[in-house]
This record gives sequence, C-alpha cells and structure tokens, in this order.
Amino acid sequence: MIDSSIIHYYDEIASSYNSRLEKDARNCHVRNYVRQYVLELKNVQRVMDFGGGTGLDLPWLIENDFDIVFCEPSTKMSAIARQLVSDRFPNASITFEIGASADFSKWCKSPDNQVDVILSNFSALNSIANIGLAFKQLGLRLTHRGHLITVLTHFPQSTTSWDKSRSCMAKQQVSTVSIGSRSMKVYYYQKKHLVEIAKTYFDLAYYQALTPYGFHFYHWIKR
Repeated sequence: MIDSSIIHYYDEIASSYNSRLEKDARNCHVRNYVRQYVLELKNVQRVMDFGGGTGLDLPWLIENDFDIVFCEPSTKMSAIARQLVSDRFPNASITFEIGASADFSKWCKSPDNQVDVILSNFSALNSIANIGLAFKQLGLRLTHRGHLITVLTHFPQSTTSWDKSRSCMAKQQVSTVSIGSRSMKVYYYQKKHLVEIAKTYFDLAYYQALTPYGFHFYHWIKR
C-alpha cells in the first residue's frame, strides 16, 4: 500500500510543482537526457510513465507515438497531467492509472497490462520505502526483457568521517521533506546496494552518475 503521506505531500505541491522544476535549468537537461536514451531503445511500443506527476514527460512520449500508461497516485498531480493532454493532445490515447489503481503493491501479472518500458523519472522511486517490493511489482508489468528506466536522487553526501563510514555500510538513508503541514520520507541508496536489491528481478544494463544535476540514471532489463 502506498504511504498516504506521499499522496498528501504531492497533492499539496501539485499546483507549484512545474514551476519548482522549471526554476532549475538542470532539470531540463536531465529530462532531455532521459528522452534521448528512451528514444534509442529498440522495439518499444508501450511505455508506462510510473509516478508521472503532472505529466511533464507526456508531450515527448505522445509525439513519438508510444502507447502510454500513465501511473500517478496523487489525484491533484494527475489532474494537471490530464488537463495537459486535453489542452495539447486531445486525440491522444492514454491509459490513466490514478489513485488506488496506481498502487503498485496490488498489481498482478497479466499479459494484457504489460509494457515494454517503465519510465520512473525524477526520483519517483526515492519515495518508496520497500524498494525491493517495487522492483518485484514493476517486473510484473514488463514484457520479457523489458526495460526499466529510473532516475534517482543522489545518495546524500556525508561530511564527517563517522558519517562517511556509516554511509558506506548503510543500504538505505532516510530524510524528511516538508512543505506547509505536509511531509514525506525520502529514501536514498548507493549503487551497489540498489543492484543487490534489484538482482532477483533485473540486470543493470547501464548506469550514469548525473553528478552535476544531482541524480543517478539506471537502465535495468527484466530477467
């Protein structure tokens, strides 16, 4: 079950989310990097935008004629995505999985709901406490040897020698972000630990530290 604090937090920031991202030009570079990478993948027809937020990746997904599944638990964030599609792409055919239907923990395997690529951009996985379960369930939605593209926020940099030692041992670090009366936990991972967690379900095909932009890029292939 998705932590309700996550949904409440994103509902709270929905109206300002786009402007927050646009304030930092680095985010545009990251989105373009991901876009170009996905477009170079072969034999891709159906793409899931997992944790798609306000739909900022939808324009290029639609313009490249993908069959799109848009998955977002925050109804206020997804409402903005729906409006974007209605205003700019009224003829686009998109399957929206919103609210309870976006709860990945309840997904079941079915050939009818599988996709070739799952895109999890801009730290969507950083909000999931049980990332092992996330890998398992995302695998259920992928076709054989399907692609999982994830962009995660950097593991926090420790400042003291004790913190650095502790960080090397920790598989997960947790922080809390707040806005107004709402807060949510953010989970960070080092690459080696993430690979270890994912290995039952995915092979790591490519990794790039997008250090200037504060993110890690991972391309996983379903086992």
